[in-house]
Amino acid sequence: MPFSFPIRCRLLAAALLLAAPLASRAQEITGTILGTVTDGSGAVVPGAQVTITNTDRHAVERTLPTNKGGQYSAPLLPVGHYDVTIEAPNFKKITESNIILNVNDKRAVNAALEIGSVAETVSVQASALQVNTESDAATGLITGTQVRELALQSRNYEELVQLMPGVSADIGDALYAGVSAPNGNTNETAFSLNGSFGSANSWTVDGADNVDRGGNFSLLNYPSVDAIEEFKVLRGNYSAEYGRSAGGVVNVITRSGTSKFHGGAYEFFRNDVMNANDWGNKQQDPVAPRTPFRYNDFGWTLGGPVFIPHVYNTERNKTFFFYSEELRRVVQQNPVTGVAPDANERAGNFENPVCSTYPNSDGTCPGTVINSVTQINPAAAAYLKDVYSHVPLPTTPGQDLLFANESNIFNFQQEIGRIDHTFNSKLSGFVRYIQDSIPTVEGGGLFSGNPLPNITQTSTDSPGQNVAANLTWTITPTLLNEVEYAWSFGAIRSHNSGQLAATNSPDVASAITLPFAESLDRIPSIAYGVGNASFFGFGTYGDFNKNNAIFDNLTKTVGNHSLKFGFAYNHYEKSENSASNNAGTFSFAATPYIGAPGGDQKAEFEQEFALFLSGQFSQFTQTANDFRAFIFQNQIEFYGQDSYKALPNLTLNFGLRYSLFRQPTDGRGRATNFAPGSYNSANAPAIDDNGNVVATPTYDPLNGIIIGGSGNGAHNSPFGTAIAPQTYSGVQPRIGFSFDPWNDGKTAVRGGYGLFVDSPGVGFLENSEFINPPFVGNTTINNAPNVFFNDPAAGSATNNSVQSVGGVSTKWHQPYAQQWDLDVQRQLKYDIMVDVGYYGSRGVHQLSQVDINEPLPGAYANNAVIEGQIGGQMTASNENLLNIIRPFQGYGPIDLYEPVFSSNYNSLQSSLQKRFGGGSLVGVNYTWAKSLTNRPDQPGGNLPVPQNTYNLNAEYGPSRFDRRNVFNANWVYELPFFTKQEGLVGRTLGGWEFSGIVELQSGQWLTAIGNSSLDPGGLGVFTSATAPNFPRPDQVGNPNKGAPHTVADWYNVSAFADVPANEFRPGNSPRGSILGPGSQRWDLSMLKNIRIVENQSFQFRAEAFNVWNHTNFNNIDTTMDDGTTGQVLGAGEKRILQVALKYNF
Repeated sequence: MPFSFPIRCRLLAAALLLAAPLASRAQEITGTILGTVTDGSGAVVPGAQVTITNTDRHAVERTLPTNKGGQYSAPLLPVGHYDVTIEAPNFKKITESNIILNVNDKRAVNAALEIGSVAETVSVQASALQVNTESDAATGLITGTQVRELALQSRNYEELVQLMPGVSADIGDALYAGVSAPNGNTNETAFSLNGSFGSANSWTVDGADNVDRGGNFSLLNYPSVDAIEEFKVLRGNYSAEYGRSAGGVVNVITRSGTSKFHGGAYEFFRNDVMNANDWGNKQQDPVAPRTPFRYNDFGWTLGGPVFIPHVYNTERNKTFFFYSEELRRVVQQNPVTGVAPDANERAGNFENPVCSTYPNSDGTCPGTVINSVTQINPAAAAYLKDVYSHVPLPTTPGQDLLFANESNIFNFQQEIGRIDHTFNSKLSGFVRYIQDSIPTVEGGGLFSGNPLPNITQTSTDSPGQNVAANLTWTITPTLLNEVEYAWSFGAIRSHNSGQLAATNSPDVASAITLPFAESLDRIPSIAYGVGNASFFGFGTYGDFNKNNAIFDNLTKTVGNHSLKFGFAYNHYEKSENSASNNAGTFSFAATPYIGAPGGDQKAEFEQEFALFLSGQFSQFTQTANDFRAFIFQNQIEFYGQDSYKALPNLTLNFGLRYSLFRQPTDGRGRATNFAPGSYNSANAPAIDDNGNVVATPTYDPLNGIIIGGSGNGAHNSPFGTAIAPQTYSGVQPRIGFSFDPWNDGKTAVRGGYGLFVDSPGVGFLENSEFINPPFVGNTTINNAPNVFFNDPAAGSATNNSVQSVGGVSTKWHQPYAQQWDLDVQRQLKYDIMVDVGYYGSRGVHQLSQVDINEPLPGAYANNAVIEGQIGGQMTASNENLLNIIRPFQGYGPIDLYEPVFSSNYNSLQSSLQKRFGGGSLVGVNYTWAKSLTNRPDQPGGNLPVPQNTYNLNAEYGPSRFDRRNVFNANWVYELPFFTKQEGLVGRTLGGWEFSGIVELQSGQWLTAIGNSSLDPGGLGVFTSATAPNFPRPDQVGNPNKGAPHTVADWYNVSAFADVPANEFRPGNSPRGSILGPGSQRWDLSMLKNIRIVENQSFQFRAEAFNVWNHTNFNNIDTTMDDGTTGQVLGAGEKRILQVALKYNF
């Protein structure tokens, strides 16, 4: 066990638990000012008085003496601007001004006192940047200037996470608020920080949790960039006070009021007439016009003191308020390319010959070769009337390609209110509330991105709320306590508003007799083997998340030790319905008829569409009901840490954290799991020659199923209300050092090592509940004779299909990561800061799905019953036969979340920073990294099963975040001319500002996909109920050697070949062997600040995203034999222009 430590470590952990205050989860939302006071000879000065003044609020935050070592430490200070005054008898007073304290900072303010009178004052201006000689944590700060002055295409603070080393992202160009992106995919927080998976990061706002814990990859709230004071990203090896995740920590601090009123109003405007044309539009003949786009983003902020003249807070240093409101109105059409039937095909007439039934695996026709379907099935006729009549005819008839625009709406309204109050010199706090309303319309459907317009459209709202209440108590100058309560809420409410809605397609709803009643107001989905011809529905959907948390931090300074202890508690609730297959799915995937032109997409689609019209489906699946999960989870964490000033130039950090993440449970006692140890082969059914269940006297339909709670007889879970064992191995030691070799504050050598336990999203419980008996049943009908499209219920009268089930490993291990680093930071001339370091990590017991009921590779070829029916390689339409040879008889795929995966990351990271006067700054970052894993991971939080359960090493390769080279730069530069803006010339030529972001990165690694209708290994890769994968081809060459890198041929497609027809095994192509295209973006802003009177100004902004209109290719087709193999099918955003006007005071 990786966390099994000697007894002395266990005793230390117990001591920390007893020492921790009775409160909750520790998330630092403040900073620390500390230092050493000496005299001119270098001798320490004990007893000197240190006064720390918050100049934003005109309030003294802390007064304390130096200890006998001349040291002082003032933790738990609000972020902001400070003056530090130090005085001692017989020495001149020294004041260091304009100190900027950021969140999580340990800002050193040292002083060398000069002999003289205390009445004499020495004034020092603080440097904007400072070498971090106190902490070894890998951090990156995004200041309020960067948040508000840089061009952000989505005006979403998440975009700025990329502006630091060690970060690799797999996000689109537009990262809107809410759960859906313009391309229809999930709006995922897909950022890898020092090798983490995107779902392993922690996102907080003022210390309050901000993540949907179902999958840990979407946010609940999106704080307005105009309401953010700053945020800091802890990329790795952070101290023990941070927990609940094994990746990075993104900590946002909202703005607060000051002693003066400040605020502003703004509007940002975009329109397609100012934009370049989409790359996809320009591939059409003739070129399609610009895609319609309307964008208005407007809002206002106001902050200041709460006071009543001559009555309350007359000095304006006690109570402060801040309020922000932002609204967006966005209409964006997204160009899509789908496959749709032309007018002749809709009438049943085909250009190419088709087989009247499903072709054999070798493409021969066992039926009649025809060119038309004269008898159209009633269900197909209803789809033609209700659905296909709303789909335009193909724009490229020769290929049945339809190029169209799907309309999306992304509206947004947010309010943020905050009150800060100082009760007295020892007690202060704040209360903050966020409310989001995010109504959207997804033209391609929520989480779907279907490329056929008007079918899968959904209407969604994603409200979010967040409350934080914080108190900081200075018990003594060396003993402080901080406590915070946080409540988070997020929801997704979505319904179908396109033709998949049953109310919009009444003829389809009445034409089909389903085995089970449909409760989602949706008609069945249709699947074809030809890419982009299918349409899958999702919803009606309701997802509701709540998190109650409380955390406490107790800080004590003892001599050279800064001690910190804390306790964290989170109670999480999630209610979510499946919203998936209760409406049913028909598949018409078929092997192409050999008599039609080979490799011709139109011919392949005509074969499948002919089967659709005649009502012959290859497979039908449906769940018996739409299940709603009610998930509860409790998490408790304790920590203790010591920052020890071993020498004046050496700080050692020791920490220990203990995390107890309770197994999630179902509030209604309906948690289910498949436990291999509870399966009894004597209770298995017989399997007939078609792969269906034949009940026997001893048959138990719940064989191997365990149910959380009691009252379930032999199927009671051995783990109580949970369905997996509880682990208690959450001990996480963390050590680090920071060394200033010349003791001049200009160089820091830092390093450390730590263990970080991860808290996976509760989806591993939900996803199995959505399909498992006894609370959810399902049926699968495969190519049944005399069972047609309009009446699939006729094939399930006895419901003899196998069950596909899911669950989580009963050999549970908590995922965790090891992190280590060695780094050098140096301040050069002109206050230039450089940082170079090695950072590495290793993920252990990573969680993903595995089909434990997968047949042995090639076993079907040795089974006479199966080979007698297919006579060759396994096809998608015949995979039901694999049930004959599955290990757990009576079941189809059994997808279990197994903690058996691993990852590793190694990187060289470098950065350069410079701060200028007046707010100008520049930052440059470069990372060379290699991120490898055997954990399947796809965009949208999908975790597909490995191709071959029996060979996980075949999955080892580059992760989705493996980008070997990542460079970015950002700057805000105020032109140093006529800064006072006096006179006509001054007002014309003064106040100009130039800012920008440059991002350059190498490509992702892509995986080849084999023939979409063949499963040569007989692994059942198409049949997974929750996480289907794709078969891989053989790799016979290097796909990157001599790669054309053109739109028509991105890589060397001849490097891959189908598995030979006489071999019965999975393909040997490795994961991620194709290097995809890199990308570059230049986002530039030209700003004109127009001063009206003192402290009031207008700001005009002209901004360009992807200013050079560089084409960033994406969506490379890596599927064999689909007609577009190796082609570039998409590109990133074109150039977009934006203008804005802001008023600030």
